[in-house]
Order: sequence, then structure tokens, then C-alpha cells
Amino acid sequence: MVFAVLLRPFIRFIEKIVPEKGNPFVRHLSPQVAKLPEVALEAVHQAIQLVLSELMQLMRMVLQDGTVDRRKVDTLHGAAMEIRTFLDQIQSMPQEAFQRHVQILHTLDHVDRLLQVIEEPIGREAYQVHPGFTGRWLPLLDKAQAEMAEDEQLPELAQEFGAASGEMAAERKARRNEYYVRAAKNEAELATVLKKVDALLWFDRLIYHAWRAVARLEKAQRT
Repeated sequence: MVFAVLLRPFIRFIEKIVPEKGNPFVRHLSPQVAKLPEVALEAVHQAIQLVLSELMQLMRMVLQDGTVDRRKVDTLHGAAMEIRTFLDQIQSMPQEAFQRHVQILHTLDHVDRLLQVIEEPIGREAYQVHPGFTGRWLPLLDKAQAEMAEDEQLPELAQEFGAASGEMAAERKARRNEYYVRAAKNEAELATVLKKVDALLWFDRLIYHAWRAVARLEKAQRT
């Protein structure tokens, strides 16, 4: 953590001398930075914090009214790809940095999966099918968007998303069975039940991958 703090001014210096171009989330991932493994991984860490902060906003939009900003989704997909390309440029690194690299790759995997969940068609209806979940998770997303770039907040955010994912998993198990019981008793139309189950599973995937992305990044920070 102390080493990361010392690297921040150096990365800001690199940002000033490297021309800004392309994807705004990876503007400081230059070949010059890749030559220094620890500095490179810290720069990647900051880039992913920016990506996750924007992802929280995308999640908020789709939870609130089903809106999917495809331009931003494409930009974030592109940022994840560019981060991987940058990581490939890093040559030899000490074991500690290698382990951080591994955790960062796990984080990127969950970023990609989260973007895929956001784009799923059921997500445009989920807020109407289960409106209670929207109100439950919006405050957490607002907090995460505001605090994602603050390293000291990552442990708390990871813990809160973990608790949220646990709650969502419990809801999934209980409600899924309840819906199918009602369908079997002819108390609800099968089409309605299937839509409720699909939306329920969508919420579960959304919160789960948000949790794992934040938790992996927090673990990378500790490595």
C-alpha cells in the first residue's frame, strides 16, 4: 500500500508526458510504463478503478429503468482489451508483482462478464419484474461509484458487495422454488413464472460479478 502511494506521483508525471489518445480509461498505459512492472501494475490498478466506477453507473442505469448505454459498454469492453494487451507487454517481474498480475486478470474476467450481463435482453425488463431489488441495490452502486477510486475504501466495498451477493443468492434460491411451486399448482401462468425466474437470475449474476470484480481488485491491492 505504501509503495502504491509512492508510485502515484510518478504515474501522474507519466500521464503529463504521454500524449492523450484513444480510450480515456487507459490513457496512461504506455510502453514506457510497461518497462517497470510495479509501476505498470499500479497504473493498471488505477485504470480498472476508473472502469469499475463507470460500470457502477451502467449498472445503476439498467437497474433504474432498463437503459443500456451501448457506447459506454463498447468503450469499457475496449478498455478491458487494451489493459490485457498492455499487461502482455510487461516482461519479467518479481513473485509479488506476478501474484498481483494474476488477481488483476481475474478482475478483468469479471468486468467482461458484468458487461455481458448488462447487455442481456432480460435486463431491460428486470427492474419492472422485480422493482424491489432496484431500490435495494441503488444506494450501494451510488456509494461504489463515488468511492471506487479510493484505495482505502476497497475493502469495505468488497465486503458490502459480498453481503449483497449473499442476500441475492438467498433470494434466488427461495423465490425460484416458490415460483415453480406456484406454477405447478396452476396459481400462476408458466410464462410469467419463467420471466420472473429469468429476471431473478439476472439480478443474481449482476451483483455476483460486481462483487467478484471488486473483491479481486481489492485482493490485488493487498498482494
